[in-house]
Amino acid sequence: GAGRVLNFPDTGGYWQWEMPRTKIAMDLQTPFLFSDSDYKTVLSAFASSAALKGFVSTYHPDFISVPLRHPLFKEAVKAVPDYVPVFFDDQEVLYADRVRHADLVARWALPDGRLTDERLERTLAIDPGIWTILAESARRCAAKGDADCVAARENEMRRRYPESF
Repeated sequence: GAGRVLNFPDTGGYWQWEMPRTKIAMDLQTPFLFSDSDYKTVLSAFASSAALKGFVSTYHPDFISVPLRHPLFKEAVKAVPDYVPVFFDDQEVLYADRVRHADLVARWALPDGRLTDERLERTLAIDPGIWTILAESARRCAAKGDADCVAARENEMRRRYPESF
């Protein structure tokens, strides 16, 4: 898919490899394409409400991809309420603009609209080897268009069988 993503500088290469039509904010693997000022602007957007709001109003990213445990982003993102988390794994959280991607957000937004510390800690407690199995199971559920199926597979992986139904 095409679009623009505000990504953390370390993950730019991944975005370019996996989604080559996506315009990224920065890639540290090719530093000659970006200035020190670019780097400062992007890092500031993840750490400061004012900087994030400024970045969003200037560049209008479709998505924001942030490291899961970024210490300052949880507060900064409050400045841009149109961005809601729609996916997370053991490394990153993906936020989507609810205005530009209303269908995606309606289907995939986290139920409470935010990534809570409790939900994060529960998720990270899962054995890391399970992520591959869970991702494939969730992909199959999504292909069927069954949102409840995704939650059921997650409960099965955690051995919470009564909650799987």
